Amino acid sequence: MHKRRRLGEARVPLEELLHTGRISMAGLADLMSTLGHSSSRHSAFTQLRDANSRLFDELQVTEHLTLVDGRLWDWKLADPGRTLTLLLSKSVSLQELYAAAWARSPPTHQSPWSLVVGFDEFTPGNQLSTHQSRKSMVVSFTFAELGGAAISSAVAWTTCIVVRSKMIEQVTGLSSASLDLPPVQDTQNQSRSRF
Repeated sequence: MHKRRRLGEARVPLEELLHTGRISMAGLADLMSTLGHSSSRHSAFTQLRDANSRLFDELQVTEHLTLVDGRLWDWKLADPGRTLTLLLSKSVSLQELYAAAWARSPPTHQSPWSLVVGFDEFTPGNQLSTHQSRKSMVVSFTFAELGGAAISSAVAWTTCIVVRSKMIEQVTGLSSASLDLPPVQDTQNQSRSRF
């Protein structure tokens, strides 16, 4: 009976954590603070922000674009090749997924893999709100050779771009409907090519 009581007591905090909601920096900061990984919500938020900045500094590439009003904009985004390489280095399940696809159909210069690019726009916050200033464009990619079951799951997709739609609309020749993708760094040959 003593063991049951301890398990029951442990469930209460776990249930509270599961119902925290908010998949955001603020939600993660609350979770870190609750779990004791940080002395306060503010400290946890600072730790998360700093970790994100360090990681993005490693992955970023800058595209120099001209806005419709003539100003220049340095668009900092995650390099797709570096981002995928990092994800593969951290995820055993993703490594297994790519290894199985490679075994079925190894890419060659004559028969490269088929890149699948997904574009989506979303507005964070209240979905019924007419205020669209936070509307963002998201660009993710995967490869058809991973298989239909794999690419229907989020784990197979690599997101390299999240940008406010209002910024894309200000770029000469671009809109959220006709986004020119950044170059991809080939980690094997160190060459750059466009999707």
